[in-house]
Amino acid sequence: MGETSPLRCGLLHNTLNIQGGAERFTIDLIKILKDHGYEVHLATFDKVDWNRVEKNMGSYVKPDKCFSIFWRRPPVFRIYQRLLMPFAANRLAREVDVTINTQSDYLLCKTDIVYMHGAPAVLGVFDLRVPWWKIPYVLPYQAIIWVASNLKRNPDDCIFIANSRHTARKLLEHHGIHADRVIYPPVHTEIYRKLVSQSERENVVLTVSRYAKEKDLDHILEIAKRTRSGIRFVVVGSAADRIEKAIANDLIDEARALDLRVRFYVNISQDAKREIMAKAKAYLHPGTFEPFGLAVCEAVSAGCLPVAVNEGGHLEILEPLGHIARYYESFDEAAQCLESAVDSWDPDLAQLASRQMERFGIERFAQEILQVLQEFAP
Repeated sequence: MGETSPLRCGLLHNTLNIQGGAERFTIDLIKILKDHGYEVHLATFDKVDWNRVEKNMGSYVKPDKCFSIFWRRPPVFRIYQRLLMPFAANRLAREVDVTINTQSDYLLCKTDIVYMHGAPAVLGVFDLRVPWWKIPYVLPYQAIIWVASNLKRNPDDCIFIANSRHTARKLLEHHGIHADRVIYPPVHTEIYRKLVSQSERENVVLTVSRYAKEKDLDHILEIAKRTRSGIRFVVVGSAADRIEKAIANDLIDEARALDLRVRFYVNISQDAKREIMAKAKAYLHPGTFEPFGLAVCEAVSAGCLPVAVNEGGHLEILEPLGHIARYYESFDEAAQCLESAVDSWDPDLAQLASRQMERFGIERFAQEILQVLQEFAP
């Protein structure tokens, strides 16, 4: 008898040329599938710059085949570029045995599996963090999504995986979709737990995020005003385009004008980020619309004591920490929580918190996602 051909798995993702949780997820998934004998195909909007991927995310494994709709990604109308992804999805489906949408755009592209990193916005629901001048840009796209949702085939013909119980609830509430499973994304705890042994820490509060409006990074400045002078704040963030770079520059200028103890780093390497993480005592998560919170998990794994706004998917990460995690609902309360976290930090407490993050490790994710793929095995 001849050898059985490996199952061909196709991944659909808009672009890997930015640094975000969904992009890191896709890179990790490629490696997991390759390590377990799958032939991996990748379809993107723009050609992947693998040198940029390495700079943004560290080591990676390339897929067996990779194609894109265009050579470069135009700097305008970014969300509307997703409307062309069905062409990539159709080609991908002809070449593989099972397709996975890792971009969460389930309304536009037909795939066998959809991994939802969050629930898409719905028509008429505007985040107050979106500036008024951007609404005319966003509104037509939301109208298209609304039409697509009303014309959509029965979603029961694909498997929906939510990245948290929080996302699963939002999917049901806003889109009437029951997530088939909740599978937390992979976290490289094997890397970050090595940092927890760094006991020579400073009175530093760390935040890791994209420089995006919806991440509420401006809240850090308000919290810093209310925190005692012996505590410093560090923000490590990625900026993929001119809008995100402008947000970073505005934050830097405002912090300087107010003479705040806040330092911003933009697009630094993973090694540099981990060096900063190993010196921090506390981690501040200000984002209220967080579907999961990968950076929260990484920071706690590295030994930072978490202080987080009391809303969002990151609360699921912090559940097993008990009193070690601190939550706030106002800027004053956040400052008090941060002072308490910095004062109470010690190596044993950091080790205890770090061990609780092991349940989000990459081995756990690999086992759970491979169980789903077994349903498509011939």
